[in-house]
Amino acid sequence: MEIAGVVDTSCVGVDAAEVAGLEEPLELPISKDLIMVLGSLSQGLSSGVMVDFSGGSDVYENVKQATAFGFRSIVPMENLDIDKVAALSTFCSKASMGCLIAPTLSIASVLLQQAAASAAFYYKSAEIVESHQNANEFPSGEAALLAKSISGLGQLFNTKDSSEGSPARGAIVGDGVRIHSLSLPGILSKTSIHFSGPGEILSLEHNMSDVNAWMPGLLIAIRRVVKLQSLVYGLEKVL
Repeated sequence: MEIAGVVDTSCVGVDAAEVAGLEEPLELPISKDLIMVLGSLSQGLSSGVMVDFSGGSDVYENVKQATAFGFRSIVPMENLDIDKVAALSTFCSKASMGCLIAPTLSIASVLLQQAAASAAFYYKSAEIVESHQNANEFPSGEAALLAKSISGLGQLFNTKDSSEGSPARGAIVGDGVRIHSLSLPGILSKTSIHFSGPGEILSLEHNMSDVNAWMPGLLIAIRRVVKLQSLVYGLEKVL
């Protein structure tokens, strides 16, 4: 596995290793033209994977271009429009090319969702507490995804909560799950879910101190997406 090309609208011409903070140069200058890079690489590679970290409005077209040049795609993005996901799914299926759209690449985050879904059948009260540095959305995509992972299972949460309508009680997502968001400089990134039953509390927690937490999940995704012939949604589908 090797990095074959890097595209960005800034740092054009700079060696990718310098931007990534690596000691040894990769001799791989950053380009701003995705189509040119894909076209050039497609001449010498039998297969490849494009990882799109842009998180912007160009994701849809980027994946279509990568697919057209014979590359699989990985898109780590929390809130990609559902209509665009459906359109990309159709496009990838017709081309028999794999694509993974992953709201999170953290393996621990996926395991937290799975554990919470297992616990959800046994409790009628559930609340999520999250903390992040410099958060730009409340609740975060990760917390909302966690709430949705325990929704649609036939269980309505917090139905006896008499504080409905109070902003201090947090946002309500999915089947009545409350989310409380904390944003402070220097705080550890943390997401926890708390279930309550008669005489007991079950708390599940995920802490992340560095974005390197995404790397194991990303490497697994790269190895698995080359075997796919259609679009899948969620890292858990390839674990």
